[in-house]
Amino acid sequence: MRLSVYHSFQENQSTIAAKKMITSPIPMEQQASSQLFRPYVPAALRDALGAGLLRAGQIETYQASILYTDLSGFTRLTAAFATLPDGAERLHSILRDYFETMIATITAHGGDVIHIAGDALSVWWPGIVDPTLAIHCGHALHNAIAALNPIPTPFGPYSLELRVGVSAGQVHLLLAGIPNQGIHPVLIGAPIYAASFAEQHAQPGQVQLLLANPVYKPIPPYQSPPDAPVLTWEHFLPPSFARRLRLSTLVAEYRRCVPVFAAFDLPANPLDLQPLVTQAQAIAMRWGGWLNEIEIGNKGAVLVFLFGAPVAHGDDTSRAIGCALELRDRGVIRKAGISVGSLFVGEVGSRLRRVYTAQGEDMNLAAHLMKRATDGEILISGRVRQDVLGRYRTSAPQLMMIKGYEQLIPVASVLIERTHTDDHDSHALRAALPDHVTLIGREQERQLIDQLIEDAGQQGKLLLIEGETGIGKSSLLHYIGIEWLKRGYMGLRGECRIGTRERTLYPWRTILGELCGIDDSEPAPVRRSRFQQALTELPLVVSHQVAALAHLLDIEGLLASHQPLDLAPLVIELLLQRLKCEPVLLILEDVHWADRETLLLLQEVVEALLPQHPLFVVVSYRPLPNHLAPLMQQLQHYPFSIHRILERLTSADRIRLVGELIGATTVDARLLQYLERYAGGQPLFIKEYVRSLLEKRLIRIEGDTAHLLGSPPHVQLSSSAVGIVQARIDQMEERTSLTLKVAAVIGRSFPLRLLHHIHPAHLSEAELRQDIDILLNYQLIETEMTDPEPVYRFTFGFAHEVAYTSLLFGQRRELHQAVYQWYLTNYQTELERWEAPLAVYDVIITHALRAEQSSIAMEYCRCAALIATSQSLFSSAFHYVEQGLRLTGHVDQRIELLVLRIILNDRIGNHLHQAEDIAQIQDLFGAYHQPTFQAIVAVLQLHHTLIGGQFELFDTHAAFAQAQVEQLGRQSPVVSRFLQACIELIKAQYLTFNGQQHQALAHLHGINRLFTNILRQITANNELNRLLSPRALLAQSYELQGWILIELGDLRQAQRRLERAVAIARMTNDWLTENRATIGLCRIRFADKPNSESEHQLQQALHIARSLGDRYGQVLGLHTQALLCLHWGDRQMARRLLWQAIAIANSTRIGVLEMMLLNQLVELGEETT
Repeated sequence: MRLSVYHSFQENQSTIAAKKMITSPIPMEQQASSQLFRPYVPAALRDALGAGLLRAGQIETYQASILYTDLSGFTRLTAAFATLPDGAERLHSILRDYFETMIATITAHGGDVIHIAGDALSVWWPGIVDPTLAIHCGHALHNAIAALNPIPTPFGPYSLELRVGVSAGQVHLLLAGIPNQGIHPVLIGAPIYAASFAEQHAQPGQVQLLLANPVYKPIPPYQSPPDAPVLTWEHFLPPSFARRLRLSTLVAEYRRCVPVFAAFDLPANPLDLQPLVTQAQAIAMRWGGWLNEIEIGNKGAVLVFLFGAPVAHGDDTSRAIGCALELRDRGVIRKAGISVGSLFVGEVGSRLRRVYTAQGEDMNLAAHLMKRATDGEILISGRVRQDVLGRYRTSAPQLMMIKGYEQLIPVASVLIERTHTDDHDSHALRAALPDHVTLIGREQERQLIDQLIEDAGQQGKLLLIEGETGIGKSSLLHYIGIEWLKRGYMGLRGECRIGTRERTLYPWRTILGELCGIDDSEPAPVRRSRFQQALTELPLVVSHQVAALAHLLDIEGLLASHQPLDLAPLVIELLLQRLKCEPVLLILEDVHWADRETLLLLQEVVEALLPQHPLFVVVSYRPLPNHLAPLMQQLQHYPFSIHRILERLTSADRIRLVGELIGATTVDARLLQYLERYAGGQPLFIKEYVRSLLEKRLIRIEGDTAHLLGSPPHVQLSSSAVGIVQARIDQMEERTSLTLKVAAVIGRSFPLRLLHHIHPAHLSEAELRQDIDILLNYQLIETEMTDPEPVYRFTFGFAHEVAYTSLLFGQRRELHQAVYQWYLTNYQTELERWEAPLAVYDVIITHALRAEQSSIAMEYCRCAALIATSQSLFSSAFHYVEQGLRLTGHVDQRIELLVLRIILNDRIGNHLHQAEDIAQIQDLFGAYHQPTFQAIVAVLQLHHTLIGGQFELFDTHAAFAQAQVEQLGRQSPVVSRFLQACIELIKAQYLTFNGQQHQALAHLHGINRLFTNILRQITANNELNRLLSPRALLAQSYELQGWILIELGDLRQAQRRLERAVAIARMTNDWLTENRATIGLCRIRFADKPNSESEHQLQQALHIARSLGDRYGQVLGLHTQALLCLHWGDRQMARRLLWQAIAIANSTRIGVLEMMLLNQLVELGEETT
């Protein structure tokens, strides 16, 4: 028998209004929501939901067939990807492919996916009690996923298999939850357990049928309370995720997340599940968590909470443990497992059916910890324990073998017995406090606070604490709270956070709930009774005020009011009742996120109660948005108000803080400079950087002084620091948060024009500037420059890293590609003319690499190396070559880079690895024929043979090079003639080293004419001209002539040749040849008339040679200095300089110069053996 679920829900709604909703036209906005959010709601509920017929707590009974399935081997697959940076994302992609196929198959067989949990699906066929269709669907699922196997993994191919369990019978569908805290469709009944049990005992590839004993429990027809809100599409999703969906961009992300898996006992009466769920949600909401899933299946009954997603708070591990303890102590759950890590957070499923959830290794770990826990126990991972040390007492970590993990996992148990759930006083304040606080600096603030607490019984005060993120506001609030509670007074705390502006006066909700003795986690009748009891103690109560308070506190069964501003007299009266008994502390934290009405109510309270009553009000905030600043300015001007702006720590306090952290009294200048550069005076960031340095053992203490060792590292943020920064990002609007993340892809600095171009939301210029203004106001970014165009910079590297790493790898790739494409377009002309700055190449290479376009990055590494070479920026050129060679690209690209490295090393006289590079490139020539480069390499090998002093091989290599060049002549005659001139230049050097200087000079005169002719035939932008410039080689020819003439004693002609070499070298920006020729000119001046000016010029030339990395030039310079010392009669210094020159020549395999210098030492009577 088939029954329409929509029909069943409709028949239970008896009002005419509901029927009108079916026939009335649906507003455009509602239609858009329906299309956007439909996949997040089971198909069986969509029509009734669109018609406005669903309410929270609604329960219906059906006869249905049930299918339960999960992917066998998914835990091991998760572990296989856990070591990869994008492992969670790749795992999600694999699971999405499987779910797409599985859900399409299920839909084709008429099934409805009611629940998605990890790798498991719960499916039902409402109104069909014959399981045959479900069995057929199970077999079809096996066949469908077979085509998806095997899966490539880092450890080889891997296959997933299905296990399927099927049952049928009576089930109950409950819409459990509080609307603004998430509605969860839950199937309850014996067939659910039977299908789950059958799945557990099925073999991979099997479909197991297990029919439950028919138990028919009639459920009274659902009657919605008169004030129950109509459910909408958004109620099935976290509010922040729904907003992101509406923005329609970058929905998924990586987040530092704390999953809590908590086992609970399913009530025997299905009607009792709704109050249990709402109690769990209320407790989780108070602790800042989100009930993400309700699983009923092979794990039993499980509540899955997320802390840090969809909203982070910075102390999410502590909140998660506090929540789990309270849930346990109130009897909501039996045990729990908690872990923390970076998880993929977003939509999981397919286009037809999906859910919001988190995926990753730590989700599995939390689930396994829950299984391992005994009743009453809360097990936490080692990383969670590390985060909460000092706040919760735990057992020592024990290494456990956990399913799916090859290595033992450190696990601890929370030792706190009870959370004092029966004590309503100061609950919110106590939950937020650590065991102790150590304040560094802030002496004036601490003295002020101590005095204000001491005087609290006599007069009231308002303390306003202002400061940027990480500056220490929370530490001061913790100090105030701890000191206040030591005196046994009542403390109230309201926290403003993301999304609370949407609900007027939300920060006051916790405060007023405690004043009335109301606990959100208690059943509705109890809460209503406590509310009424609290009001009876007040002398005058106005009905509309009661209604407004009931609306704010979600007290059901009372007439609701939507005029919360009527609350002020009632709030003042509630506070007065408590103030008659004791002083009261009232903390409003992070009011920069508050709605305007929250501050207006605060203003009315302080005006009515201060200073005559013992009320101590403390308000913390960052620089305020424009709509709240005037209100805060009014509060600052009250005579009982004290305003403190927290500045960054002074240098002395920074040293004290660092000393406190590492046990030293003083800190060396280098460590202080490092911390100043990266952390400024922010206590939070100083702690993070010091922690990282200690973990990497880069701080050493010598004589009570801390020293920084080695180069400053990249800092890996702790989970608590990530949470704090993520919390700040979460407290922005979705569009602004997206702008920050996109800016992070561009880099630590980002031009506004580029950000506008690549922004995936396609914002207008006005919208983007509005986002920038908000980010500037939050002090997450700062202006770097305004002309010629606006450029901004992330204030702290922490914020940049957290914003960047929250994006999925796929999202980053797309944005990085957009960045380098923008540069290619905007600098197209300069790039084509080889005139673009190297900084442009750096940006293109960086973003192409991060977009995983290695071939493009390799090409621009080659171009940048050529430009750097032509500008004598040899260190930069080597950097680009090495960067390109590390990439995987085409063989021809690799050949070009290797040739360039050989040329660079030849130019600077470093022949240490030339033979290896030549051998490597010759192996590549076997697979890729390149006549031009083969000829060039043959010529370079000839020069390497000569410089290395291998004169016996010179003729053989010269003949080989000659043959290669002549063969190239048939294809490229101009290049062939140029390389022939290079061979002749090398032969001239060979003649010189063999003592045939006159023949060498004659040879060089002909080479000069040859190079001059070639210059007319090669264009300036020819790439060969950048590899081996004919003009630069002409300068080298004149330089060689100068050195030969010096040896022959013709100093006048030598000077002319060297000056000619300097002039030509300057034309081509050839600093190497210019500098070597300058050293030769110094040699001539020393021979003519040594003076201090010439000696200074030689020192400068040596400095240039060192800065260029020119080993050959350094040897020439040191040799010239040695000759000068001999002229002055300082033979000892001359020997020392010659040995330095020999050491350089030997280390770089410049054999010809090494032999010449050794001969010089022999002439000085030095033993050289």
